[in-house]
Amino acid sequence: MNHAGVIQDDSQKKKFSVYSIHCFPKVSIVDPKLQSFLPWYQQVNGFVDAFMHVCESLTRIEDIDEVETTYAINISLLQSIIKAGNKLQVNTNDHVARANFVWAASCALNQLSGIAMRGGCAAVHYLEYPMAGIDPKISHGAGLGVAFPAFVRANGERGLRLKTYNRIAKEVFGREGWQGLVEGFQTLLKKWGHPTTLNELFGRNMDEKDRAQLLEIFKLRPRCGYYADGRLPEEIAKDAYTYM
Repeated sequence: MNHAGVIQDDSQKKKFSVYSIHCFPKVSIVDPKLQSFLPWYQQVNGFVDAFMHVCESLTRIEDIDEVETTYAINISLLQSIIKAGNKLQVNTNDHVARANFVWAASCALNQLSGIAMRGGCAAVHYLEYPMAGIDPKISHGAGLGVAFPAFVRANGERGLRLKTYNRIAKEVFGREGWQGLVEGFQTLLKKWGHPTTLNELFGRNMDEKDRAQLLEIFKLRPRCGYYADGRLPEEIAKDAYTYM
């Protein structure tokens, strides 16, 4: 659907992104009916991944007024993903909800959500990559769901992106501040039966050594996110892994 992919180096336990304008597919066909056969956990992985692609576009821009139209589209996409997910949790054969999710996910990934967003901020994706590097059984969407709230907290406590976080919290979850965004998102994950911590994700106690390993793998390629030198500062990444 988009222009990117991932290659994993098992020796380094690291995923590296690959992207080019030449990777865009000529045609993409997505049949909503096929998704109804997936296990619910995997369906939620799709909801969360689409949600994150939109959020990573939203959190790239500090001055929301500059990109009001795309911003409004993206808020609507997040609302649609949640609405479809809630309906599908009740009835996985709800074709209308399924079709609406497929369209919302397509818009999330096909760069519509990134118009005027200066490339977005892929930091949450890069924080997740080491998780599956350590354990290939870790689902991408589930890892993103654990990483996002911790990333928001690590930024919010430093006074970063507060205006953006507050608007998403208000318009998507009916809450306020970065704390409201974290609470609203994690409440949604719990409703859908998805993990919210590293311990839940890995099914074991992730101690300081495990979290330090995640950070070291992340540092192999920290150039991501909207920061002064294009790198996610190590202290923010470290705090994020601590909060997960």
